[in-house]
Amino acid sequence: LHLRQRECFRLASILYLCNVRSKFDFEPGAGMLYGTKLLSMLGTADLTPTWGRPNIFLLWILTVGASSATLLDDIRSQFVALLLESIRSARVATFQEYLTTVEEFTWSDAAFGPDLRALEGQIIFNAG
Repeated sequence: LHLRQRECFRLASILYLCNVRSKFDFEPGAGMLYGTKLLSMLGTADLTPTWGRPNIFLLWILTVGASSATLLDDIRSQFVALLLESIRSARVATFQEYLTTVEEFTWSDAAFGPDLRALEGQIIFNAG
């Protein structure tokens, strides 16, 4: 991973930990600093194409942002849009295939299962 990609991964990891913490001590918007920085980094020109396709790191990073209860809805919806674009470019055909990909990486289904599955209604898959 390149330096900016590692920074995206670091920010998403911190956001992931904010999400874990929110399960025990919820504070709305607690992850906003990291989420907005991450969104800004992802919006940097030419960063997304350098990830390559498919890339599990990028799918995981976007999934963390898209399913984060510590982000406000408008920020989370921007992550959902980027996630949808990434899923399409990776040619992920079904929600089950997407789940399998994300859960192979660092993911706690006990902590995030409902948040992850809530994305199913927001993501449209093109099977074929």
